[in-house]
Amino acid sequence: MVPLLTLALDRARDDLGPMAPPVAVALSSAGSFVVVPGPELVIVFGVSVPVLSAGLGVLGVVLGLLMAPAPAAPIGARRTAALWVSLIGIELALVVACSAVAGKALLPLVAMGWGIGLGWSGLAVAQLLAEQVLGGIRRVTGAFIEWAAARAGGGGKDKADE
Repeated sequence: MVPLLTLALDRARDDLGPMAPPVAVALSSAGSFVVVPGPELVIVFGVSVPVLSAGLGVLGVVLGLLMAPAPAAPIGARRTAALWVSLIGIELALVVACSAVAGKALLPLVAMGWGIGLGWSGLAVAQLLAEQVLGGIRRVTGAFIEWAAARAGGGGKDKADE
């Protein structure tokens, strides 16, 4: 990172003359005029939740859902409400998980971008998750039925008994 900064300062010195280093130092040490009141993190059930990232992520989901095209087959009010709640839950889980893995709060604009993406393709995401869960349940149920049929049919010992 330092070689890039040195290269940038050298190039700026060539272009702007001797004023570039003092200007760069003044800009890098300047304070921010934007102050967000309130805590940066909130602890919920022992989990650190970055407030601004979570709020903008939820806003992104809501805006994405409002801007998304209408689904081909209309869904009822209960399913629409369940879709909104599940997508907001997924977004909050993403924000918390990414913050826990990275060790620092997720950037608010990144969380908002993910939220807009989830909201825009929310119905497709929910359908994909539902298909995956139902497929897993079918595989587990089918394996159990095959095992039970083999045991009940006198098929002898299964591999666990050998």
